[in-house]
Amino acid sequence: MGKVTVGLKIILPLILSLLCITQGYAQPLEPLSALVVRLQKAPHDDALRHQVIRRAREMVPEPTIPAEVQSHESLGYALLGNAKTQQDYLAALREFQQALRLAPWVARLYFILGETYEKMSDGALAEQAAGMQPRQSCSAEMFDKESRLFDGYNRARENFEFFLLAEVKISEQDTAMIKHRITEWQLRLATWKYQWETACCLGCGGKQDSIK
Repeated sequence: MGKVTVGLKIILPLILSLLCITQGYAQPLEPLSALVVRLQKAPHDDALRHQVIRRAREMVPEPTIPAEVQSHESLGYALLGNAKTQQDYLAALREFQQALRLAPWVARLYFILGETYEKMSDGALAEQAAGMQPRQSCSAEMFDKESRLFDGYNRARENFEFFLLAEVKISEQDTAMIKHRITEWQLRLATWKYQWETACCLGCGGKQDSIK
């Protein structure tokens, strides 16, 4: 009888543990639609966005893309094809962002968003170079103004990283190409910061009054 009691003391905890584990696995996963709604309320939650993308990749068959997505995407391409000013690029971005809001697991939307942000920053830098004037100040305001020219590259990097996560069928060559572009954007920003720190006062009488 004593051996039976000892055996039960050993076996029962194991059984209870197995039951807890089984119940944990039996709990239903949060539907993709619910995750999308949560992401729409917190669009800057990268961890949640990762969760949405991974959940969509696991689904068989693939999740259905809402019809409204195609409408926003097509308009975005049309606007991008005719874009000449920063406002034009912003209009295209808004359409792609709205499409992605509705279907945040679609890889191609992240790709075109990344390219649009890149083109917008290329245009902003070109405009700055065309009308380049010596800095009159090294103030925080001037720093913020110039750093915003590179904000598009940061957004492009973010969207291309999400593209790599969302795209199931991508070659090693294409992956390497995108990673190279991401590195290039990081280098551009680092170069500008270095130039600001070492030479920003050449055109403003040597007065650096805010960046410490």
